[in-house]
Amino acid sequence: MGGRVGAPESKWGWCRKLVTDVTSVLSKTQLWTIAARHPTSLRMARPDPALLDPARYPFSCRIEPRFGDLDINMHINNVAMAGILEDARLRFLREAGGPEHLAGLSTMVASIAIDYLGETHYPEAVTIHGAVERLGRTSQQIVQLVTQEGRPVVFARTVIVMVGPEGPAPLTQAYVESAGKWMLPESASA
Repeated sequence: MGGRVGAPESKWGWCRKLVTDVTSVLSKTQLWTIAARHPTSLRMARPDPALLDPARYPFSCRIEPRFGDLDINMHINNVAMAGILEDARLRFLREAGGPEHLAGLSTMVASIAIDYLGETHYPEAVTIHGAVERLGRTSQQIVQLVTQEGRPVVFARTVIVMVGPEGPAPLTQAYVESAGKWMLPESASA
């Protein structure tokens, strides 16, 4: 494992060698030709356009980004945006009656998917719209749309599991009933 960094026998040398091999086989022109013929292979999937309509979400709150949330490109950093989503999700769950109807249970994020749809800037506030997309026996799926100056900039989908002293615990009947008004309504196009 000795050797100089970048040498094939070093920890990362194999990776550098692979990149060199691929780029030596395919010229930049060939790589751009492949990209031009298959443009969708390079684009990230976007959420269903109906999910980008703020009017569909029963909850919204505004959060002011901090100067410390900026990245080197002067945009709100992706990690900072994850924190903003977390803050808004907590506000949403409080408004939806979580503390009252889920007393004695903890919540645990089982999965989160964040789609960055556009750049977010400082110092303009962001508005986070939220709704319950699905209720399960022990979990709920929350969707959030972040807008800035009316533009959708982030979409997130989070699965939250309720946890009791013995592990996953069912949502309470009181919470399921109160969550009804916080459900994402069907889209007009559906």
